[in-house]
Amino acid sequence: MCLHGERKNYERDADTGYRIRFHFCPGCGSTVYWEGDRNPAVCGVAVGAFAVGAFPPPSDSIWEESMHQWLELSPDIGRHQQNRPGSRAVTIRPFADRDTAQVRELVIAVNRLLSPPDLRDAFDAYIERALSEEINRVPAYYGERDGGFWVALRGDKVVGTFGLKRASDTAMELRRMYVDPSARRQGIARQMLEFAEGECRRRKIARLELSTAEIQSAAIALYESSGYSRVREETTEIASNKAVGSGI
Repeated sequence: MCLHGERKNYERDADTGYRIRFHFCPGCGSTVYWEGDRNPAVCGVAVGAFAVGAFPPPSDSIWEESMHQWLELSPDIGRHQQNRPGSRAVTIRPFADRDTAQVRELVIAVNRLLSPPDLRDAFDAYIERALSEEINRVPAYYGERDGGFWVALRGDKVVGTFGLKRASDTAMELRRMYVDPSARRQGIARQMLEFAEGECRRRKIARLELSTAEIQSAAIALYESSGYSRVREETTEIASNKAVGSGI
């Protein structure tokens, strides 16, 4: 790349800890390009610096933890609270039909791990109902409820899921937040919860409602450590795709 013309520079430490330098127009103050010590061979150029306007949309949004809440991006791109995913990082994106098999496997695995030995038949019936009424038809189920469903990916593997559906005019309900047993205690659940909160803000929804069973102590601990408060406890009497029933 060949650069011509006067420019000013601003240098600081990036959130990654590496030094980064911004080069901007001294007349209007617009950032034109930037470079950093993390990868000296790469130079970032602002799209607005090009004369052509036919650029494709971004594929990823990074460092969303410091993004302005009023900024709206397409929900179809990869979203990252911090930097681009490395080999162990997780990407969250909307559910696609190709994810169905892995999501089914995750729903089955997580619920079978939760199942007490004396309630195995009840849990198996609950799993079948959840699959037939919801998981086998994710786009339709959540579309009918003014919501959405997302998967957390490490590479091509689904390691987490969660959904949102309309609970009221002012609230969404968090559904199916599962993490692969082999990927737990790595911050994935908290990352998905923060993404769900961000999606509520994007939709200008002020309230996110959570529900879980008493048996899911890890989920309860996550919600309470994230600032959520218990507002109601109840004993379920009938089975549904939301609860097994009989007090679970």
